[in-house]
Amino acid sequence: MVPALLAMRPHFVEKLWGGTRIARLPAKARAGHAPPPGVPVGEAWEVADLPEGSSMVDGGPLHGSTLTEVVARFGREVVGDVPPALDGTLRFPLLVKLIDATDDLSVQVHPGADYARAHAGTFSKDEAWLVVDAAAGARVLHGTRPDVDAAGFRAALEAGSADRALREVAVAVGDVLRIEPGTLHAVGKGCLLLEVQEPSDTTFRMWDWGRVDKDGRPRALHVEQAFAVARFGAHGPAVLPAAAPGEPVVQAPNYSMTVQRVPAGARRSLLLPEGRVGAVYVLAGTAVVAGDDDSMAELPAGAAAVVCARARGVTVQAAAGATVVVMAG
Repeated sequence: MVPALLAMRPHFVEKLWGGTRIARLPAKARAGHAPPPGVPVGEAWEVADLPEGSSMVDGGPLHGSTLTEVVARFGREVVGDVPPALDGTLRFPLLVKLIDATDDLSVQVHPGADYARAHAGTFSKDEAWLVVDAAAGARVLHGTRPDVDAAGFRAALEAGSADRALREVAVAVGDVLRIEPGTLHAVGKGCLLLEVQEPSDTTFRMWDWGRVDKDGRPRALHVEQAFAVARFGAHGPAVLPAAAPGEPVVQAPNYSMTVQRVPAGARRSLLLPEGRVGAVYVLAGTAVVAGDDDSMAELPAGAAAVVCARARGVTVQAAAGATVVVMAG
């Protein structure tokens, strides 16, 4: 039987625009959790079960197993009643990342379920960002300006000024934004984000600031695929309103995100819908997370754990107080 709770070690991804802030998080000082020295780490996949990369169990009887291996071995004890992916694979239904942007990311867009069903090898990608850290003046691009239609955006693209056709949104620590499929977007330099999303790495890069890779070659673009899924014109507010304590700040069709503060010395129960799985990420402080079996983990800031579907109860304690992000899939 799979443990109710699985502490995780991340899968690190080098990026041209990556930095060193992820390495400075308290959790990354532990053995096996530090990113490779001297490598610009753009993403830490804290909870991941994808062909492109998988996080790894840290401690307990499954120590060293990838999340992909755990799902293959224990199936619905881990993932619950989620349907298989479009390729028939049973997959953990959340992808949780840290993103460290020391430069502006490309303007990109992700497809939704309808496009993915009609195009083999692509997967729907609905995501949300929580701003963990932000440099002075940090901003993101989120959706087009209200007066920009597809033709107007194509003209801006051809003129090399695609960014001017998008909404610029100033962001601060604690802000939460949802990026629905079809929303053109770009993370701005100076942002450190916690991202939760559907388990997909399908990204259509529309524009990349004229940037080249480490070999001097322009990075691949996917302009026509991006136009096929992008939404133009007016969008709703980018930054979501704060939620009541214990309530989700994001409630998307296939995932939710709740920010929960645990006072010093207090214990909080994490309740997930029956048959659903979850992930816990410690945003600040240190939390002891325990399943309803003997599984438990002490997680410093910057660490994550998986709550398997078989869990009937998970508690969080914090001797000196902590802030945790609870994600359900």
